Formats: sequence, structure tokens, C-alpha cells
Amino acid sequence: MEVYINEKDWNTILNYAKYAENSMGTEIGGMSVVLEDKDGDWKIQDPVIMKQEVGGGSCELDKAELAEYYSKMEIKYRNHNMRFCWWHSHASM
Repeated sequence: MEVYINEKDWNTILNYAKYAENSMGTEIGGMSVVLEDKDGDWKIQDPVIMKQEVGGGSCELDKAELAEYYSKMEIKYRNHNMRFCWWHSHASM
């Protein structure tokens, strides 16, 4: 079993992190879905950010927005073997 991410989604996460670091000097976090492919490997995809409290060494996602995200993704990917991935940056660390 392997876990992978395509270049576009990886760059999306990196750009979120760079923006947070450059504009606020903070971490940032978000969510992605992880879907099992036909070979039994897992693909991280569709990274998003949502309302959150951020700091130089922490980020906390808004609970209401996180619950809404889980619901929407469960509906969107109901016919797939899916997991959720919480990702976050480490600012200048």
C-alpha cells in the first residue's frame, strides 16, 4: 500500500502554507479526502482550507465548518472507500 498526491493538489497545499507564512507569519491547516484506488493505494486529493484560528505554532479549525465539510464529502464520495486527512503547515519551523 502506498499513499500519494498529485502535483496540483500538493502545490495547492504548499501555496496555502506559503500565503499564511508570508502574510501573517502563521501556520495554517486544512482538510483533504483520501480515496482508495483500484490497486489498494490511497490518493490524497481536494485540499481545502476553512475558517480557523491560526498562530505561529498552532491552528484550530472551526468545528461547525469542519462538521459541514465532513457531511459534504461523505455525500460527494459516498460510493468510494474514503478517509479524511487533516494537514497543516509549520510556518517558519
